[in-house]
Amino acid sequence: VTSAARAKSFPHPPVYLLGAGAGVTDHDTIWQSPRMTTTPVVISARKAYEMAGVGPRDIQFAEFYD
Repeated sequence: VTSAARAKSFPHPPVYLLGAGAGVTDHDTIWQSPRMTTTPVVISARKAYEMAGVGPRDIQFAEFYD
């Protein structure tokens, strides 16, 4: 991760991070969740898409950790 100006000095074209999202739960295990079918990634993904001005069909790569 670097600035756009510095990225121009590298041999490969830069990739720009347009948005990011993160989410956590307030319970220790999935079975303690009040909503078993909704995880924090739903909320964080929505925020990241909004921030970047894109949607799921515009993304070529995503990586999630739980």
